[in-house]
Amino acid sequence: MTKIIDIETSKYALAELLAMVRSGDEIIVQEANMPPVKLILAEATNQTPKLKPLVLGLFEGMGTVPDDFNDELPMEFWLGDDA
Repeated sequence: MTKIIDIETSKYALAELLAMVRSGDEIIVQEANMPPVKLILAEATNQTPKLKPLVLGLFEGMGTVPDDFNDELPMEFWLGDDA
């Protein structure tokens, strides 16, 4: 059964609305100038996304670290070109 309610009612009666939806009702929430929203029971799905296995070394040899990587940066870097 479809029931239409206003937004103010839905703010205070969410638990009741969810119980109605779980029992098979369809709820439509309306607000003045906004399009209506339909509350229906969602199909049960596994909420955990399937992740691909981690592959170590996939990009091995595709990058390099320069020899001066750990050297101090010059003051011009921190102060700008005007220093």
